[in-house]
Amino acid sequence: MGHPTAPLSVDVPALTACGSGAAEAGETLRAAAAAAAFRLAVTEQPGWSSATAIRAAESLWDTHVRALADEVRIFGEGLTASAREFQAADRASADGIRAAGPR
Repeated sequence: MGHPTAPLSVDVPALTACGSGAAEAGETLRAAAAAAAFRLAVTEQPGWSSATAIRAAESLWDTHVRALADEVRIFGEGLTASAREFQAADRASADGIRAAGPR
């Protein structure tokens, strides 16, 4: 025996707004990362390798933040696309029911 399922309900405007907000946050993070450029004023010190290590860490951090920005943007775009797809499927189902006529 299966379990009864609750009817599916999706708040399309809220999902769209959430997706748009996430995509915008990703773009904002990417712009902030580009503006900051993650460049520390590092000078070489004789006998120390810290400047090289700092530059490597800087590069990794920059790559990580840009990848995170892309992931957030793509996630938001996916939410927005899901909202559109749900709405289209819902309309298609309603049209199919109307076309079938009364029982």
